[in-house]
Amino acid sequence: MKKMRMWLLAGLLLCGVGTSFAQSRDMVRFGIGLDMTANRITNYYSNETCGRIGFNVGLKVDVNFTDNVYLGTGFQYAQKGAKKSEDGVTYKSNPGYLTIPVRVGYRYDFNDKVGVFGEFGPYFAVGVGGKNKWEAGSYDEDEDFFGDTDEGYAKRFDCGLGIHFGVELIKHLQIGLGYDFGLVKMYNNAWVDDDNNSKNGSFRFGVAWMF
Repeated sequence: MKKMRMWLLAGLLLCGVGTSFAQSRDMVRFGIGLDMTANRITNYYSNETCGRIGFNVGLKVDVNFTDNVYLGTGFQYAQKGAKKSEDGVTYKSNPGYLTIPVRVGYRYDFNDKVGVFGEFGPYFAVGVGGKNKWEAGSYDEDEDFFGDTDEGYAKRFDCGLGIHFGVELIKHLQIGLGYDFGLVKMYNNAWVDDDNNSKNGSFRFGVAWMF
């Protein structure tokens, strides 16, 4: 019984420290973040999946509603795309998007040094540039990734869902990983058949500094 009381007291003290740490944050926090990404486009010129390394960089914003619940958003440049070799031909794409995530987050602080967090919600993106490239021996050709969809280019608008979780150290440094999966069919034109269901996907690992 005595041991149980000691454990209960320790738990209450731990929760009290975590709550006081969360309350020390401002209502709105800003930060900068950089992610390395492993991207793919499903059904990219075939029914298989292919991948390409890219990055995300931009502004992060946390709006704290309570000690633990917050809204995670911001404004990022995200490089996505794919790379695949098939039948002697290498296909590459490197589209870039301006992206706004809108995620509901929950955090728990163990003490004033270490906390954990998790976020889930949609993202909205607009394509701003990038190329498709084909290579086969001495043959080398590229074209714009985005453009008039009637001509066979990808749509500029994309949206999807993302999940993100990680740790926060000394109230400022965040280390996290997550995955974004697109919900929008990227192509809608005559030369791509109706069964093509190409969508963006992106695994992220990165760091952020919150001010």
